[in-house]
Amino acid sequence: ENAVEGCVRETWAALLAAHQATYAADPEIRRVMHVIAADEARHAELAWAIDAWLRTVLDENAWTAVEAARTAAATAVIAGVQTTTPAPSLVHTAGLPDRPRATRLVHSLAGALWPAAA
Repeated sequence: ENAVEGCVRETWAALLAAHQATYAADPEIRRVMHVIAADEARHAELAWAIDAWLRTVLDENAWTAVEAARTAAATAVIAGVQTTTPAPSLVHTAGLPDRPRATRLVHSLAGALWPAAA
């Protein structure tokens, strides 16, 4: 669960919220997303710290299962990004990345943190 929710979903959410905090045309959305991005980043950071600890205590079979779950979750996030087209108003007002930018962002993240899914 930590690998799926924290190392994949919270990590992607932190990057997405940071994007919105930077690119949202609406200043209130930028302000709120800045707070959310920091919160999501803390969650992701904790998940990755737990992940590092788990590497030291899980046996090989358990660690293989964790890696498989992480890869499946990352693959699902990537697929979702590649098939989602946010409304232009959300791209502009809320700062959501359009599909090409979101695809670049998620592939960069995958290359750095989820190489088996990249």
